[in-house]
Amino acid sequence: MTPVEKMAEAYWNAFRDGFARVGGDPKQYPTWKGGKDPNTRAVQSETLRCMRHAVEALKPFWGKDFDEIFQDKPVKRSAARTVQDDLMAEKLK
Repeated sequence: MTPVEKMAEAYWNAFRDGFARVGGDPKQYPTWKGGKDPNTRAVQSETLRCMRHAVEALKPFWGKDFDEIFQDKPVKRSAARTVQDDLMAEKLK
């Protein structure tokens, strides 16, 4: 996998975890490697395209220490459920 693919996979899987946290069925949102159907593959291609743009936007920071650019460590979502979470969970039922 390329670095951009690894980033897209991490983003996708973290988003999937949040989806499941608000009541979504994880079977409806496969992991990056588990997505085999053509619709999922199309969304993954678009995710890769957008991730490439994000990486290019960071080009001015290349060569700087990673912790200097990203001072906050990645953590799992810990915020309380929001109204938006409840609305999403209701739509999924």
